[in-house]
Amino acid sequence: MNQPEAPAWSIPAQRDPSDVLDPRLASLVARFNSVPSNEIHRVVEDALAEMIGGVGADRATLTVVPPGARLLRLAGSWSRAGVPRADTLSIDLVFPWAIGEVLEGRGFLFSDLDELPDHAVSERRWFQQDGVRAHISMPLQVGGEVIGGLHAAFMRPHRWTDGELAQIRVAADVFAAAVLRSQTEEALRSSQETNIAVLTSLPFGIVIVDSSGEVVSINESVRTTAAPLGLPTADLAEGDSYIAAWSEAAANDVSHAGTLVSAITDVMSGREDRLSVEHAAADGTESWFVTRVVRLRAQRGGAVVMHVDVSDERSRQSELEQALTEVEDLKDRFEADAGYLRAELDHAKGSGEIVGDSAPLRQALGHVQQVAARDTTVLLLGETGTAKELIARTLHAQSERAERPLVSLNCAALPPSLVESELFGYERGAFTGAVDRRRGYFELADGGTIFLDEIGDLETDIQTRLLRVLQEGEIQRLGAEAAKYVDVRVIAATNRDLSRAVVDGRFRQDLFYRLNVFPIRVPALRDRPEDVPALTWHFVQQLEAASGRHIKSIKRSTMRRLERYPWPGNVRELRNVIERSLVLGDGPSLEIEGLLDQPGEPETEVSDRLDDVARVHILKVLRECDGTISGSGNAADRLGIHANTLRHRMKKLGITAR
Repeated sequence: MNQPEAPAWSIPAQRDPSDVLDPRLASLVARFNSVPSNEIHRVVEDALAEMIGGVGADRATLTVVPPGARLLRLAGSWSRAGVPRADTLSIDLVFPWAIGEVLEGRGFLFSDLDELPDHAVSERRWFQQDGVRAHISMPLQVGGEVIGGLHAAFMRPHRWTDGELAQIRVAADVFAAAVLRSQTEEALRSSQETNIAVLTSLPFGIVIVDSSGEVVSINESVRTTAAPLGLPTADLAEGDSYIAAWSEAAANDVSHAGTLVSAITDVMSGREDRLSVEHAAADGTESWFVTRVVRLRAQRGGAVVMHVDVSDERSRQSELEQALTEVEDLKDRFEADAGYLRAELDHAKGSGEIVGDSAPLRQALGHVQQVAARDTTVLLLGETGTAKELIARTLHAQSERAERPLVSLNCAALPPSLVESELFGYERGAFTGAVDRRRGYFELADGGTIFLDEIGDLETDIQTRLLRVLQEGEIQRLGAEAAKYVDVRVIAATNRDLSRAVVDGRFRQDLFYRLNVFPIRVPALRDRPEDVPALTWHFVQQLEAASGRHIKSIKRSTMRRLERYPWPGNVRELRNVIERSLVLGDGPSLEIEGLLDQPGEPETEVSDRLDDVARVHILKVLRECDGTISGSGNAADRLGIHANTLRHRMKKLGITAR
């Protein structure tokens, strides 16, 4: 089918850049990572000069999209000697066509002004007045969202090469990560400042100290009650040592000062999460205070110290508890906001990461790199829970189809009667209940990739339909008269032995050969035990926030047990064990006691009867497969029999599926 010719100003589809990428990118990434987020602007000009000037451009600018806005704001610029910089020109950045192309994620380029579309009137006039003859605007995107643009200009006609486009694409990715980091950490700082302002405005004494005991923030109530509290001075300010102030009070014979020094020190060091001290006023009045110290994990050992005058409230304990609860809620909000924003930043830096560096995993990932950029059909082989879908997503992300959709379907999760309509779609009236037309998964994946998980569970008649798609590139909706061409790359996965299924007549031989063009075996976790520590910490960091715990250490004996465990459920089982440990345990150390024990069969009298032996074995396999008879990780496959045969034998032996 003939494709319409792309406009001259459109950016060509991405190609494999592996042989043209500039090694200076690694240095650029390291430089951005080493600079605090609020100082990234200092290295932007040098980075533009190195990466964009390196492709021969005369001028480069970096723009960002302000939160909630539909415009581009200048964030940095560079130009060669004698070429006016963009930030020194009188530029109205709101060009309707150019801004629209960037914000819609398309971008644009031209090798000469004649390639601009006719409706880009103000853009043409401005480029002509400024002396620009060739230009490219590449969107900065994170997770499909445009957060800015990278722009390069030549003051002469210039024909863009594939190598230059690849260089600018990767540079745009690096700048996008830097911009996102700056914006996210700025939001974190703003959130912290807001919450500190809320805490310090409360009507009782609040002091926030860092891990060394120095004052981060202090409210006026502490200063006005310094004498009753027993503090030697009311002039405490940010940067002063709160520990030293109370130590001086202890030297002046303030009775409760030594206790407060110990309480603040114990909480900051992590020996205690929170402590309360009730004490009389130090000025001889009848006043009473409760000083409560609460650890702030978000401040890496800092603490909130609250001095509450309870003179009138000693007889109203419930009101005091309510006040302290409000402070607790604010403290939780402070830490939750900080944790949430840090999680967002971590996610932006590396979500979807394949964790591990073992030889079997490196071999599998090496095969991924070999085939990713091609349209070759890939068959992922491996046990349940080995992260085959993550491998499929990596294949898609590294392919030329990365900008198009990846559509996933678990063939074992749908009843056989629905698989055909889900894969190929249907016309209105094709069957009872089909009140409208619906596109199937293959149409949704047109131009992109379809991932068919557990393909070994497809019924033979659906296998025939799938074979036609692979052979001819055509699908036909249920109830439709004509077929439709689709351009789809197929990645399939299975935990079954498909060659055995072919011999048994449960899987078509011709379909197997079509799928088995480039098999990649995803190793079981027991075959790469050296990856267990990295995976364990990965899941701990991923899951600990939701559990309300912060894991600082894992005992060596615990890690050895995790490495030696056979992991029949693979990576998925390891993640579940870590999650259960976080929910069931407490404290800063990860404990797995009792979580890896395999439930044993109750002691039974030894029998030589075949039915008794079969019953015990079937029960064992069912337990290990969580009672799954068919579908993903099923017992029938483990036993080497058909699911219906297993059900028949279970009924005969009096076994009930759990």
